[in-house]
Amino acid sequence: MGAIVDRPIKAVVWGPGNIGGAVLREVLKLPEFELAGVLSFSDSKHGLDAGELAGTAPTGVIVTNNREEIVALDADVVFHAPMTTSADQMDGDVIRLLESGKNVVSATSYHFPPLKGADYVDKLEAACRKGQTSLHGTGIHPNFFIERLGLTLTGICTRIKHMKFAEIVDNSDAADSPLRQSLGYGMDPRDFVPGNTAYENTKRYYEESLQLSAAMLFGERLSRIDYHPQPIAAKEDLHLPRRFYKKGVIAEFRHTFVGYLGDEPKLTVEECWHLGKYNSNPYPAARSSDYYKIDIEGEPCSLTMELGHAASIEQGLDRWPNDPTQPPYYATAVTMLQAAPLVCAAEPGIVYPKVWSHYASDLRKLAL
Repeated sequence: MGAIVDRPIKAVVWGPGNIGGAVLREVLKLPEFELAGVLSFSDSKHGLDAGELAGTAPTGVIVTNNREEIVALDADVVFHAPMTTSADQMDGDVIRLLESGKNVVSATSYHFPPLKGADYVDKLEAACRKGQTSLHGTGIHPNFFIERLGLTLTGICTRIKHMKFAEIVDNSDAADSPLRQSLGYGMDPRDFVPGNTAYENTKRYYEESLQLSAAMLFGERLSRIDYHPQPIAAKEDLHLPRRFYKKGVIAEFRHTFVGYLGDEPKLTVEECWHLGKYNSNPYPAARSSDYYKIDIEGEPCSLTMELGHAASIEQGLDRWPNDPTQPPYYATAVTMLQAAPLVCAAEPGIVYPKVWSHYASDLRKLAL
């Protein structure tokens, strides 16, 4: 399609929920974007002006729940934040959007499609060729936290023994979202087992991140990934603003993934998700409810890094007044916005995060 530098990028927001709503508010603030359309999955939002959802003045863009209207729009990019938990539904929507001539930046999937096999990649790339478009999966994690920030930190290493990434997130504001429900909140802990949809969704999501990171760092796929889930039950009834959890259902998770090259553990991801006060956080030094930690054991240097989110450090604000959005959702939204010009300018196909200033098993590979 070529770089867009002489006009605003025409953007569609697909799913104005927690993440999509953050994208919508930022699109309306940034002159480099022009809002072309909004797809909602709620009948109550259908027919509203997009400004009503964003808390701004009227925009003239009317929200629709009709996919066909969005597919028919003239737009450069779709910011894809769907509510569906069906991979088939999501793939079908994305393929239609790509074929219709719209680039797609997704916060839900497509971080490392090769994990699903060559046929799956061929299907997506065929849609890109037909529409002369590109596809990119991004977000705070997967993508920014490990594949961009974590890999950049390895730039002080010429050899890496092991890397560990920890994410601690309070999901209470999104506890009613279909995506969070699809990951297992509210289930009986005994049902969170292999073959269960929530179990498999979580496993796939982070396996993509680990395999992409391994490919970029070591030039090969991990030989295996061990997954150790630990669902934690609510000790009492839990009343959240938009959701009720009874005692005994899952209100917290500890997910641990360990990726191996041969018999050597190389990459570990630990996910600690909780709902408000339900927090058996193994990182008591965390200074915010959304906290990230990276440990790299390498040579000639090792390092550790901690990261927390806030609306304003100077003002001591976890979030902005009258704004319901948690900082991690804005962080995800910004990675999507930043990706849009690059994805629009890319050759047709799948766009992966490209970071050159990181460790590589052979430094000559960084020039490729």
